[in-house]
Amino acid sequence: HGTLCHGYQLEIVDQRALAEAIAWIALGHFAHVEKILKGLAPTAPNLTKKSKRKVASAFELAPGAPDQHRWHRDGLVFQHISWMALQIQNKGQIAISIPHPRVANKGFDALMVPLKSNGSAHEILFVCEDKATENPRNLITAAIWPEIEGIENGDRDHEITPELTALLRMYNISNADAVITAGNWSKRKHYKICVTISVTQNEVARRSKLFDGYDSKVLGAKPTRRRADTLAVDDLRAWMDRLCVDIKKAILSVKT
Repeated sequence: HGTLCHGYQLEIVDQRALAEAIAWIALGHFAHVEKILKGLAPTAPNLTKKSKRKVASAFELAPGAPDQHRWHRDGLVFQHISWMALQIQNKGQIAISIPHPRVANKGFDALMVPLKSNGSAHEILFVCEDKATENPRNLITAAIWPEIEGIENGDRDHEITPELTALLRMYNISNADAVITAGNWSKRKHYKICVTISVTQNEVARRSKLFDGYDSKVLGAKPTRRRADTLAVDDLRAWMDRLCVDIKKAILSVKT
């Protein structure tokens, strides 16, 4: 979108495969999914029946459950989708935080650092905001803009530093100290917003309007620091209900 932002339009081409991948992430085996997305053929991990039943229940909604329960569940599912999309888009050449294991998890949706081929990392940091919503523009202006402004001002550097340090250690990054230092410089912080939109909002001009003002929150003449991804879904909550049924089936069908 010109100098405003850049990004990807996500598309789901195989919902069954998606549900199976989310099932493995929910079961704690995100590394298994990471290998699959890299084109490998890993052996499926062993699980217990008790753990499967416990995890599967997280994708259920009790009759009359408050809307907040649904929003938390759908938000977690969407974070897993966005996590996988980043793996695919970057062909696995990223250091990325572990997918959240539970709904309503506090902290950043994800942190991501792109990697070089020599075992080091680029000295930049992506802070990710992944939201499943029926009102993307309202959520962006009311919730995401204030979050980004606080991060840009350095208000959350004390939270970023330990998470980034742990992430770089996990990937054994050779220039970790330099990346951590860069993560505390505002101009080295990049942002990736990923939101659900309706199919009618998927046209280029309408998508651009959703992110209007991004360049005033994250400064820079080029859109390099301003990433904006979208997934177009009609009737988001009904679609999430169907996907969660598939995820639950995938969890319970895993061999023990």
